[in-house]
Amino acid sequence: MKLGTIQQFTGSGEQEEELADIWYMKAHTLIAYLLAAAFVLLPSISHAAGQPAWAIPYAEADAPYFVRLDAVGDVIVVGRHYHEAPEDAQIFVQKFDPDSTLIWGNQTTGPALKIPIAAALDQAGNVYVLAQYDPSTTSPVVVYKFRAADGGVDWDEPFYPAGLFRQTAARDLFVTPDGHAIVIANFVIDDPAHPLRS
Repeated sequence: MKLGTIQQFTGSGEQEEELADIWYMKAHTLIAYLLAAAFVLLPSISHAAGQPAWAIPYAEADAPYFVRLDAVGDVIVVGRHYHEAPEDAQIFVQKFDPDSTLIWGNQTTGPALKIPIAAALDQAGNVYVLAQYDPSTTSPVVVYKFRAADGGVDWDEPFYPAGLFRQTAARDLFVTPDGHAIVIANFVIDDPAHPLRS
């Protein structure tokens, strides 16, 4: 059984046990992350033994944020890679097959700090990442599209609202099966006629 696979819940005893095992593994993943020993327990667990089929360790500078499964069972990991000096944070995306073999990995570029807020896949397996992009003067929202085949960045689209603004907050991302990205974000606007509106 793949961890993260959504099944219809009918109330049978077997499915109740499966759901309990999934939450059990999530709890242990969270504890490990809080202890600065982040790893990903995917794509499957042994229902009989309650043990992960495999695990991916990450260095202290790499923080996994999201895990997604594509239509064929490949595992997508989205996270942030942090550099302390000079201060920099890039978004990384990795794709593993169901046996934990890395298919491809890529990360964003540029000098600004970036924080991943949400991640989604379209029907073709392309990966979309909503991020908070934080240069020194503004803080726009940006969406990246990573290609399913090789992880290359097809495009990145920042969002700048009309008027003067001093702060943004990316909230959520939804992607339709045919690849239309829908973004929700808050913008705080500085305007003499309408002070501090969002």
